[in-house]
Amino acid sequence: LPYRVVFTAVDNGCPQPFTSIDSLSIYVLPMPQIPAPLLLCMNTTIDGQIQNTFSDTFSMKRFISRYEIYRSKNGGPFTNIGTVDDTLTNHFTDINAYDLDNNNYCYYVKPYNKCNEPGLISDTICSDDQKTFAAPVLLSCNVEGSDIVLELNHVADNAFSVFHIEKRENNSAFPFQDYETQQGFGQPQWTDFTQLVNEKSYCYKISKTNKCNITSPQSNESCSILLTGTSIPLQHVLEWTPYTEWTQGVSRYVVYRKPQNSSSFIAIAQLPSNVLNYTDNNIPQEYGIYNYYISAVNDSTNASSKSNEITLTQIPTIYTPNAFTPNGDGLNET
Repeated sequence: LPYRVVFTAVDNGCPQPFTSIDSLSIYVLPMPQIPAPLLLCMNTTIDGQIQNTFSDTFSMKRFISRYEIYRSKNGGPFTNIGTVDDTLTNHFTDINAYDLDNNNYCYYVKPYNKCNEPGLISDTICSDDQKTFAAPVLLSCNVEGSDIVLELNHVADNAFSVFHIEKRENNSAFPFQDYETQQGFGQPQWTDFTQLVNEKSYCYKISKTNKCNITSPQSNESCSILLTGTSIPLQHVLEWTPYTEWTQGVSRYVVYRKPQNSSSFIAIAQLPSNVLNYTDNNIPQEYGIYNYYISAVNDSTNASSKSNEITLTQIPTIYTPNAFTPNGDGLNET
């Protein structure tokens, strides 16, 4: 129900006093429920201690009163082991976490608002799972125009980690070198802008350092597909570099083609994973210029990696007759 406030205004002036009475209603919204925090990582470098780092997912911090920390040991019940009263301090250290080789400690965080109402609890994080910091996984490498777009697996701490990107040309003579550092990925992808995608294939590896200052192993290697082609009369010969970095391997390669004045590609061939060339000898004669690209497909994960696009031109072919039949039948008269 709203609060109703009645007020009176009095004017004692001349020649006649005046009084007015009015009211207004005040609606007080309920205190919002605090959404679940995000447990990011734990640091176990000090014997007997585990520091858990978490992040708010609620922008209106003024409504947050505190965070309560709950712990389970070796699958036992969760119990409250402490409180974080400073809402700007998003970490908590458990000083009674001993013998991590034989004990598994799991934690979650429960927020409370200013009316002492509990919010949604966080996800759970366990020490056994944190003994190895998983490497990022590069899912695909797509050439888009002159850019190369890497798709990586989406995990909660991607937005809060620092990513270290290494790069080399797709040639065994070139070693990987530090290339770029980026603070967090809002979307699970990274773009390498304006590369020589029609001349070279590039390879990448990524590692990340989380909020607990722990650096992961490197990801799998992912290399762009370089497509090249040659035009000969009535044929286009295509060749490309293999995509090799999926654990399950490439299921097939798909060849796409479109006339230059068309807006959409169509698939014209599907090839086994060990075939890295294709001759297009069924070229429609009404067009002279065609664009091509190759897509590597992994059926197990429904992933695909797209090559650069190339343009090939069919030179007009003129056939000159070498015989004439000037016999008045209207055929080959001259």
